[in-house]
Amino acid sequence: MNQIIDLRARLGLSVPQLAYYLGVSAHTIIKYENNTRQPGGALLRLIEVMQTLEVMAPAIHAHMMPSVAPDSPVEEGLPID
Repeated sequence: MNQIIDLRARLGLSVPQLAYYLGVSAHTIIKYENNTRQPGGALLRLIEVMQTLEVMAPAIHAHMMPSVAPDSPVEEGLPID
């Protein structure tokens, strides 16, 4: 399993969700996962940062895409601890 597939699986993200977070298209993520294209430069660094911060993934995920997590504190108007 490559780095992108592994990260996406650990974070519980779909291809479109990871694409949204990284600012690329879902098609680009698929190319990364199929090893037909490799991330570079700032995007590669962002992936590394996401791996480092994955412990915080549920709170980040709920804050950035509340419609994906309907029970999140953001949806209910509550502060995120």
